[in-house]
Formats: sequence, C-alpha cells, structure tokens
Amino acid sequence: MDPSWQERYGTRVDAYRLQSDEQERRDLAWQIATDGYRLLEAVFAPTAPAWLREVPAVGVLRIVWVQQFTRNIGDGEQEVAWRGKEGDPDGATPDQGVPQG
Repeated sequence: MDPSWQERYGTRVDAYRLQSDEQERRDLAWQIATDGYRLLEAVFAPTAPAWLREVPAVGVLRIVWVQQFTRNIGDGEQEVAWRGKEGDPDGATPDQGVPQG
C-alpha cells in the first residue's frame, strides 16, 4: 500500500497521542477513514487473493466502516464523513458487509 502508512500507523495505539487542535484531529480521522476504504478496495479487488477477504480483521474493518463513515465518490474525488447518531445506516446489522465463507 502507501509507504506513508508506516509513519501513520507504525506506532502502537497505546503509545499514540491525538493532536490537541480540533481541525488536526478531524483531518486525521478523515485520513484514517480514507485509508481504511483504500485497504478494503484493495482486499476486495478482483485481482486480490481470495483468502484476504476471509481474514477476521477485514470483516471487522468493513463492519466498523459501514457503521461509522459515509463516502460519496464522484469525478475521481471522494468525500468521507462521520455518520453521526442520525446517520446510522438503515437496517445495519453487526454482520453487514462481512463476506460469507
């Protein structure tokens, strides 16, 4: 994937400190959401090995992204946003989006 991911995600979560600036935190959240979508796209690409779709962490990532984010894609650009309390997906269930083996 992207070489910058090592810098962004190489630190253990329990050693990570969020930025104090609200806009910087939002920017980081947007970046994490975008990276998660890129990872899911790569895993579910027709050329990706099928076993990747069976990794439990991939299923968890799909569930969390369906529950927490929305994404609109148009003209080669994408817009990622938090769902928020009013934006819950209609009929979302814990297993939504998880590949069935």
